[in-house]
Amino acid sequence: MSDLDVFRLLLIIFGMFIMPFISKKINIPFAVGEILYGILIKNTFPINWHDSAIVNFLSLFGFIVLMYMAGLELDIRTLKNVTKKDAFAFVLYFFVVIGFAFFIAKQMNKPAIYALAFSVTSIGLLYPVLKEHNMINKPFGLKILILGSIGEIMSLFAIIIFNLYFKFGFSLESLIKLTQLAVFVILSILFLRLLRLFLWWFPHLSEIFLKTGNTTETGIRTNFLNLIVFVFLSDILGIEPILGAFISGLILSLSLQENENIKTSFGIIGNGFLIPIFFIHVGLSFDLSAMMSLNMIKDACLVAIVIVLVRYMSSFVLLFSDFKLREIFIAPIGISFPLTLLVAVSQFGKSFGILDAKGASMLVLSAMLTSFIYSNVFKSIPLR
Repeated sequence: MSDLDVFRLLLIIFGMFIMPFISKKINIPFAVGEILYGILIKNTFPINWHDSAIVNFLSLFGFIVLMYMAGLELDIRTLKNVTKKDAFAFVLYFFVVIGFAFFIAKQMNKPAIYALAFSVTSIGLLYPVLKEHNMINKPFGLKILILGSIGEIMSLFAIIIFNLYFKFGFSLESLIKLTQLAVFVILSILFLRLLRLFLWWFPHLSEIFLKTGNTTETGIRTNFLNLIVFVFLSDILGIEPILGAFISGLILSLSLQENENIKTSFGIIGNGFLIPIFFIHVGLSFDLSAMMSLNMIKDACLVAIVIVLVRYMSSFVLLFSDFKLREIFIAPIGISFPLTLLVAVSQFGKSFGILDAKGASMLVLSAMLTSFIYSNVFKSIPLR
C-alpha cells in the first residue's frame, strides 16, 4: 500500500468519524452528509482518488454489504401480517407507479433509466423515521413499512431487468440471462426450504449463523460466507452481484426468525465501516459542476418532483387497500425518499454508459434533495 493510499484512507475514515455528528447537527441523513464529505475532499485535495484499488474495492464491497443488509433487515414477520387485499393493492400500486414513470420519462424524451429513477423505492430512511415517531408497531406505520418493503423488493428486481435490457436489449441473449435469473431465484427458494428444514431438525445449529460475542464471531463469519457464495453464484450466472447479495440476506431473514442479534452485529461492520465508504466514494465521483449549473439544479429538482408526483398519481390504487383516506394522502410522501437505490441507479447508469458523469451526479443530487426535503416533510406530519 502506497503512502498516497494511506492518506486517502485517513481522509475517508476521518470523514466516517465526524460526519454523523455534523449530519445530526444540520439535520440531514447520514448518507447525504457522507456524500457531501466526499465532494468536499475531492475538491479540497486534488489527487487522483479513483486510482486507488483499495478505495475502489472497499466502496464496491460496501455497496454489496448495503444490499445484503437490505435483504437481511426486511422483517418477513411484518410481511406475513399483510392481508391478501393489501398485498394485491400494494403490488398493483407499484406497477402503476412504474407505468406512470415510463409515461413521464417518454414525455420528457428521457432514456428509460429515468423511469427506473422515478419509481425506485427504499425503506432505508423510512424505517428510522417511523421508529423515531414510535410508529413501527402501529397500524399505519406497519402498513406503510410493508408498502415500502414491497416497493423495495420490486425495485431491486426492476434494476436487474433494466440491467439485462441495457446490456442486451430485446434479444435471445437477454432471454437466456432472464432464464438464468429465474433459475437463480428458484435455486435460492429451494436452498431456503432446505435450510429451514435442516434447522428444524437441528435447531442448535442456527447458532452458527447467529452466535456473536465470542472470540471467533462465527455468526459474522458465516454471514460473510453466505454473502460471498451468493455473489459468486450470481456472477457465474451473469446476474448483478447486488441481486445475489440482496437474496442471500433475504434468505437468512426468512430462515432465521430470531436474527436481531446478527442484524445488530453485522450492522456494526456495515454501517460503521463499509457502507459509509461507499457513500463517500459516491461523493468522490460527483461532478461538482452539477451543483454550479442552473440547468443541472433544475433537472435535479424536476426529478425530485416527478418522484413524488408518480406516487401521488398512483395513490388511487390504495383506495382498494385498508389505508384510511387521510393515510392515502400521507403514504406517498413516506416512500418518496429512496436515497440508497436512487444513488445505485445513478451508478448503474454511469457504468452502462447511459448517463455521463454530469447525468449521474444530477441523480445523486436529486437523491439528496428527496431525502432531505421529503423525509423532513414526512416527519412534520402528525402520524397518529
